[in-house]
Amino acid sequence: MDQEKYLDQLSQALRRLSPDERIAIVDKYRQALQVSGDLTWDEIVNRFGEPREVAKEAYRQQRAANQTGNRRQDFVRNLTLPKIFLLMVLLLITLPIWGTITAVILAALMAIFGIVIGVIMTCVILMLTLTLVGFGLGGTSLVSGALLLMNAPLTGVYYLGLGLVELAIGLLLLPVFWLIFKAAVRWLEALGKFVTKRTQRGGNA
Repeated sequence: MDQEKYLDQLSQALRRLSPDERIAIVDKYRQALQVSGDLTWDEIVNRFGEPREVAKEAYRQQRAANQTGNRRQDFVRNLTLPKIFLLMVLLLITLPIWGTITAVILAALMAIFGIVIGVIMTCVILMLTLTLVGFGLGGTSLVSGALLLMNAPLTGVYYLGLGLVELAIGLLLLPVFWLIFKAAVRWLEALGKFVTKRTQRGGNA
């Protein structure tokens, strides 16, 4: 089976990593392949890359992480009491500057975030409103047309036709609303994952 072959080659290509890291990466790709369905070897390679390329990227990320960790350890080891005291003094002296800059950046990010969320919710609510209005007006016009057929046939036919048009508009808007709603949900999920990852990285820093 191409999927198992790909995972075996990937595991072999990752042999320079620790067993836990290798298992974690292989499991990640195993889950991705299970979600993707029964793919051929070429389809798997086109989507995820050759096993050796995946391994090279994993090694690169590991080296970058190790270098970052080593720099942090060197920085911590080189800290002495006078240096710590000097850093605290510098932080206190520059607090009005970097505190103001940080507050402005956070406020700008929150404003952008609020605007984006507002635009998305407005689009969703607008499409839902138009869809419901189309169905509501269509149903009302059909009922009115049916009631007027006996006393005013031309007017009744007019309202029946108008009701069908309004229902058709509602039916056309329904899939558009559904697509916008799904896109909004996916975007919010992606945003939540992004914020969670950033928060976790900040907490682990």
